[in-house]
This record gives sequence, C-alpha cells and structure tokens, in this order.
Amino acid sequence: MDKYIFQYLQISFLAIIIFTSCGKKKAKTKNASNSVNGIVLENKYKKGESYIITTTWQEIISSTDPLGMQRKDTIKMENTMHFYVNDVDEKGTANVTGKYESMKMGQFNSSDSSTYGTLEGKMFRRMKNSVLKMKIDKTGAVLELTGANEIYSIGLPDSLIDDDKIMKENINNTLAIFPGKVKVGDRWTRSNEITFGYPCKYLNNYQLKEIKNGMALIELTSDLRPFNNPPYTFFPGGIQLKQTLSGNQKGTIEIDVARGKITRSAYNLIISGTAKGTVQGKEMNMQINTDLRITNLVEFGEKEK
Repeated sequence: MDKYIFQYLQISFLAIIIFTSCGKKKAKTKNASNSVNGIVLENKYKKGESYIITTTWQEIISSTDPLGMQRKDTIKMENTMHFYVNDVDEKGTANVTGKYESMKMGQFNSSDSSTYGTLEGKMFRRMKNSVLKMKIDKTGAVLELTGANEIYSIGLPDSLIDDDKIMKENINNTLAIFPGKVKVGDRWTRSNEITFGYPCKYLNNYQLKEIKNGMALIELTSDLRPFNNPPYTFFPGGIQLKQTLSGNQKGTIEIDVARGKITRSAYNLIISGTAKGTVQGKEMNMQINTDLRITNLVEFGEKEK
C-alpha cells in the first residue's frame, strides 16, 4: 500500500516544471548607480524567441509505516523542454508553447525505446514531444495553462487530478517572482498554495543580493506551512490521500536584467509530516521526510518548431 502511494507522490513531482527563460548573450555591464537608484526586474518576452530548459533534481524520501517499518526512496530525474514565444501583447503578456524533448528517470530514458517497458517508461514514454500552452505576464504569473492533463493522464488514465491546475500552481510558485523596481538589499514576499504532491502554503521571501555584469542575484528563503486542504482522490472509488506537511526552502536565482530572463536557479526543499491514505474505508498513516534538490539551467536555442 505504501509503495502504491509513493509511486503517485513521485508522479506528482514530475508535474513541477521550473519555468524560466534566458539568452546566451549577457547584458552589458551596469554601472554602480544601479545599486543606488535601483533596477526594474520584469519577465520579458520577444515574439519568435526560443530557449531550452534543462531541469535536474534529486529527491530523497524517508518514511515510516504504521508497523514501524522504514524505507528510503531516492528519485533522480533530468528533464529537457524547448519553449517558443508565439506572440506578445502590448502589456507584455506572452503566449508560450513548451515541448518535452527528453526525460530520464530511474531506468527510463525517452531516447531509448528499450527502456519503455519499465515502470517509469510505461507512465511517461509518450511525454516526448508533448506540448504545454501557457499565457504568462511580465510579473511571471501564469494566467492560463493547458496541456498538462493530456500529458500526465498517460500514467493515470482514470485520475481525478486536475494536472493543468497543479502545473499552474507550481510554475507560479517559481516564476511569479519579478518585483518591478528594486535595488540591492531590497526584500519582497510572495505567497502561494500548492494543493497536490506535497501540499503546503509557501511564504516566499526574496532579497536582491547583488548586481554584477548585468546579472541580478536573488536569494530565496521559504517557510512552508500546512493548510486545511481536502483529501484528493487518485481514482474513482480508490485511494484518497490527506497530507499534513511543513518545512523550509532555500535557493538562489540569477536574472539577466536587460533581457528580463531567469538564467539559472537552484533550490533545496526540506519537508516533513504525515500522509494518511484511505482505500475502501481502510486507513494507513505514514511519516514522511523529504529532501529535494532542484537545479535549472537555461540555454538560448534556434531550433525550429
């Protein structure tokens, strides 16, 4: 039973795509007055530009079941997506398309058909060339997102989970960080709720630590708190899962100021708490501790759609 729930906890984290954008060329060096007068940090897009995002993460999950049995699972994943800016309106809001190019998880490699029979392969082998469509504004907020339900229903054909909503929540938590005008030393906050995977209320605190050679370095610290979210159901009449979790997160984010592009980000997320699974009226409680490390590297690309 706990293995079954853990498989779906793992699946949920594959919906967390850290959405960023970049360019190979660095902006011209800014003079020292930026530190005094401030800069404007906005999420900028140009019609026709494209970029490639490679996300790697390692997740270590330790758990204790109701009988006191302990287990430890390590998940390693590498994911590559290619993004295209289709158009940008007068307010700076862009229509963006993201296409999965490759994915590696466990024994599965989307570029190797011999791995398609693995557990991960059965769930995710059709993700290659799958498409997400998003509308994103200059603060980084995702206003609309479609395509995730089709992508992630591959592994959960009868799931009641709204993957479009999950993906939108997670992207907003990582991309909607742009504060507008800011100077070195300034702090700002954002709060978000993540309702699936590891559901928590995120209280994100940002500080602009440095501006150097046109790059802004931002430091992130987050307080993760439980909130009264309802249990979610994996299948009709099947598993219901209720989690009560808390933790913290630390990270760094680098932004090309002139381009308005996140070029690199790294996060370390520590979460602990309980998970209560219910199947046909029977309950199972687990203690969960998770150490998740995520790194995103971005490269400007000229590939055709």
